[in-house]
Amino acid sequence: MLKQTDIPAEDQAEIFRIADKLYREDEEHRRNADASAAAAAELGVPKEYLDRAAQELHLQRLEAVKAKRKPLWMIPVIALTGIGFMVLMTLTFSKAPAPISPTRTATASVTNVYDLSDATVRANPESKGSISTNSSAATLVIDQFVPDSKGDFYGNIIVSAGNVREVEAVTAQVAGNSIPNVRLDLEAGDVRWKGPVSSTNTSVSISAKEFQKQVRQGSNWKNTAWSPPSGKLRIAFKTGKSINDASTKGTLTVTNVELRAKQ
Repeated sequence: MLKQTDIPAEDQAEIFRIADKLYREDEEHRRNADASAAAAAELGVPKEYLDRAAQELHLQRLEAVKAKRKPLWMIPVIALTGIGFMVLMTLTFSKAPAPISPTRTATASVTNVYDLSDATVRANPESKGSISTNSSAATLVIDQFVPDSKGDFYGNIIVSAGNVREVEAVTAQVAGNSIPNVRLDLEAGDVRWKGPVSSTNTSVSISAKEFQKQVRQGSNWKNTAWSPPSGKLRIAFKTGKSINDASTKGTLTVTNVELRAKQ
């Protein structure tokens, strides 16, 4: 501990000033303590309770100081929490919305079985033939194919299929007597879906994708972009040019004509 004699001469005046101040504060403190002791004696409060009261007051003031300081250190915590929340919200709402997957509804199919009583024949006027029908069969008789002036000849069995939403497949039983081949087409006015040539005396089954879509241009047919057969359709069983020779004659019987389409 420093003593007065350890302090340089030039600081002695300040030493006396501080000493006087400390002495006066101690005297003030002593007088206050004496006054408090006297007051306590008058009230009958023992001195030890005054000391305990002083300790309690000291603790209360420490708690008050802590309470004032608490919000100060909480400010940066609150600020950081708020910033974090804003960043989270920004990231959440800035994300591209997940694409909504379309709801797929299974499309049911229906199979139409046709009454062949109303089947008709279509042939070029020069050729000779006839048709006979009942509910379960239609029979085309070709007596003679005679080409027209353009060299075309044909004889077809026509079955009305009605208005169809979208064809999935067509099946039929075909029996030929001296007529070896048949081609199954689907027709809708100036649009047709041309099927492959099939042998007779067999079950013909053609899926929608096997048809070649064509449009009429004058007296000719031109291939066009494919789409499923649909609309007011006719089923045509064809036996003429490019399918059989002009010398072909005989009979073609069609039974069990069915068309599967989407509802």
